[in-house]
Amino acid sequence: MYNGNIRIMQRSARYYNIPSTIPMKNHNYDIVKMLFAALDDSHRIEKYYLEDSKACAQCHEVFVKMKQDIDGHVEMLRAELVRHAKEDSFN
Repeated sequence: MYNGNIRIMQRSARYYNIPSTIPMKNHNYDIVKMLFAALDDSHRIEKYYLEDSKACAQCHEVFVKMKQDIDGHVEMLRAELVRHAKEDSFN
């Protein structure tokens, strides 16, 4: 399946003279990877697990608490990503 976004990113990299072969630094990759995982976990808890766990009040409380914790992690990671972008150190 073709993804038009790849072509746009390639053109943008050439326009801004950004070499596409330079790998992302590990700590930046780690922030992005963990943000993705946290967002996915938060979404799954909200969309599926909270409803499924209503049969057991204790399980439901566990998922409510986990969602709160994960959403806090999402905000920490997002803020760090924004900081790196503003400092031009997201590479």
